[in-house]
Amino acid sequence: MKPKVAGIRCVHLATCPSTQDYLSNHLDEWLPRLPVCVTADHQSGGRGRENRSWHSPPGLGLYLSWGFRLRQKKSLPWVPLAVGVVVAELLETYCGKRTVRLKWPNDVLIKGRKVAGILSESRLTPEGAICICGIGINLNHLETDFPPDLAQSATSMRLSCNRYPSPETLLTLTLNRLTGVVDDLEKQRIRGLRARVRRFTSWMRSGNMEFHQGKNRHQGRFKGIATDGGMILVTKKGKKMIFYSGEVEMTDPGNNSTTHR
Repeated sequence: MKPKVAGIRCVHLATCPSTQDYLSNHLDEWLPRLPVCVTADHQSGGRGRENRSWHSPPGLGLYLSWGFRLRQKKSLPWVPLAVGVVVAELLETYCGKRTVRLKWPNDVLIKGRKVAGILSESRLTPEGAICICGIGINLNHLETDFPPDLAQSATSMRLSCNRYPSPETLLTLTLNRLTGVVDDLEKQRIRGLRARVRRFTSWMRSGNMEFHQGKNRHQGRFKGIATDGGMILVTKKGKKMIFYSGEVEMTDPGNNSTTHR
């Protein structure tokens, strides 16, 4: 794959265990040339959050990791949401408005099923942070392409809206938009970014939820995204809490989105 994006070094692999690990292992070597993008046709050990795997069969999805500098440390909690909203907006152009949702902090859903995920990792430096964002987007999967444990929770652009670009086309579009959102983060243009995120996460206000963080469990309702990128939860006892990592499960029987992996 050769995306037409100026100023971004791109490395394409036919197969690898994980683009995220490949970029991490070469990060010190590539530091002078950031930003860098690594893509693969197939991952034998694709990684998601919380040590989960990302199903990455050959030729059916876009699997990439993107390394970049972020000098504005205050913007770091916004990175997974910023990348998520870029992916959500792109998929919306193919699948239509009101069909694509963002589930805090890193899942992109179509009709309640997970179509894309983001894995955000960072390394703090005196000058700011080095970020590596893994992005997996299901493009051309049929139902039989998913393993049984994902059959009820995962989808693809082909299954959901019967429109899907080539991986090369989507990669170019994604990298162009990611470059723009990093500029927003560097210049602290958070108000506009927050509004974009709100548009894709407002559905989470409609029901009760359970928040998991390690062994801790909190039940309540989603109340939006804080100015620093945290998720606002108001518990059943009325206590306001803000979280920056964890897992969300929508618990209302009528809500068509539960925990996705």
